[in-house]
Amino acid sequence: MRNRIRDTILDQFTNGFFKPYFIKFIELKRGKGEKVVDSTMYVMKTINNGLSLFNSSVITKKMADEILIKKKEHDGKLNDNLISTFRQFSSFMSMFYPETFVIPPKYLRMQRRPFHSFIFSEEELKNITEAADTLVFRSTRHKDSLSILPHPFIIRMLIGTGMRIGEIIALNVEDIDVEKGIVKVINGKNGVSRFIPMSGSLTFEMRYNLSNIARRGPVPLFMSPYTNEHYSYEGMKYLGQKIFTKAGIKPKNGEKPRIHSFRHTFCTRSLGRMMSTGMSFYTALPVLSAYMGHVSTFDTEKYIHFTEIAFEDVLKQETLLAGLIPEVCYEI
Repeated sequence: MRNRIRDTILDQFTNGFFKPYFIKFIELKRGKGEKVVDSTMYVMKTINNGLSLFNSSVITKKMADEILIKKKEHDGKLNDNLISTFRQFSSFMSMFYPETFVIPPKYLRMQRRPFHSFIFSEEELKNITEAADTLVFRSTRHKDSLSILPHPFIIRMLIGTGMRIGEIIALNVEDIDVEKGIVKVINGKNGVSRFIPMSGSLTFEMRYNLSNIARRGPVPLFMSPYTNEHYSYEGMKYLGQKIFTKAGIKPKNGEKPRIHSFRHTFCTRSLGRMMSTGMSFYTALPVLSAYMGHVSTFDTEKYIHFTEIAFEDVLKQETLLAGLIPEVCYEI
């Protein structure tokens, strides 16, 4: 399924001089053990299609600048992934054509700006779950046939576990142990595997979800009604924005809500709960880092910085809680 999706993205690459080199570039990255995710494939498509507009077999500074400026004018900003991927590809091309302009490191500093995480309030989380509960799938073959999508359960897992959306949509039925209240993540981001405890309310919801799934074992926990396979990351990004719009979620301080905002919110809430029990900051940090599946505590510190700067009052006002993991008290 994943290969079919990536082949579909490759089909969207303009057939020009650079497309065969992008295919070689992707093969090289995979040969080194790197994961070339769908979002990076779309970035490569943007670069390839931009380069194909020029009648040149060599990347020049003018070509790179025009592509980046055009993208910035379209999106209002430049994505670090775009600049980084473009820089890697230009370096790759220089092995074949030494006169290729290799994008220098300074380009990576073009878009550095303070980042403020979008943190959902309790009221916003409630509105989001209610919006997800109303989504239905209408069959294109049977116009009168309606079925409930699994998004209510996906949203509750995002709220109640802090998992990455990629980890959630990759889950199989066998990865959920409702007897022990555990989610098993194998080879998550950076190859990190871990067992994630679920709260009582989330375990109850997952037990209900599993009761409606006929098959067991290595089959998708959340199956797309369009493909009967795992959901794609791009599909979940689209549906996430659809849910946010339906829930009336507005940007804050210029930041728009994203699927990843659930992870930021979980981290903020969990840190507040751990510290409210008397746990010291330096004790809470490695515990939270391990739970979140971070390779090092450095990655977790970004979330903690957000908490200290923007949510200091939350940490002060949190009452003593028995559990460290947020409950998902939004009934279906």
